[in-house]
Amino acid sequence: MSPLLANIALGMIDEHFDAKWAAHGGGDGRRAHRRHGGATYRLVRYADDLVVMVHGTAEQANALRDEVSQVVALIGLRLAEEKTHTVHIDDGFDFLGFRVQRHTQWGTNRRRVYTYPSNRAVKTVRRKVKELTGRQTINQDPAAVFTRLGQILRGWTNYYRHGRRRSLSVNSGTTCGTECGSGCDVSTRAGIGDGWPAPTAHPETGGRSPPQT
Repeated sequence: MSPLLANIALGMIDEHFDAKWAAHGGGDGRRAHRRHGGATYRLVRYADDLVVMVHGTAEQANALRDEVSQVVALIGLRLAEEKTHTVHIDDGFDFLGFRVQRHTQWGTNRRRVYTYPSNRAVKTVRRKVKELTGRQTINQDPAAVFTRLGQILRGWTNYYRHGRRRSLSVNSGTTCGTECGSGCDVSTRAGIGDGWPAPTAHPETGGRSPPQT
């Protein structure tokens, strides 16, 4: 399904959850609803990819999954079971290339939700860099290689610029190794341009590679 058709067809899901959110009449109403054992929900959707965030129990989240199935069934659609999961925010989930997970903030006891590139996204960009800088490209025009490399890495870093982990080693394992972040190879940086984000410590490890479960 194209993004346009998905937005048209799945707009009824937006309306469904907007109505449930508005039915509580505001923050006080939602808090009172939860005090009496109820759950509240918020929907985040992009085309046919969606996440429903539940302030409630695992049982309420599973019941909501059945509710969503019933809503999409009204327009002849069904949830992809192999892609539909009920998870706790502490376990995290992948959405639109981001890992969304709650961690203990580094150096404190506070718990915060962080977003950073998913393992799959990291593997994909590393594969692209490796293919572009492998020995099979040794006879290609260096200017063309650096131009394409810059396009890939700028696009990738721009997309993930809002994530917590803003530096990533994408060493290709060849003589044209590249690192996105501080310490880039001088010749490579000259080819792809400056302006990379400064490294940011991960909240849990204080380093560049957060654990993913």
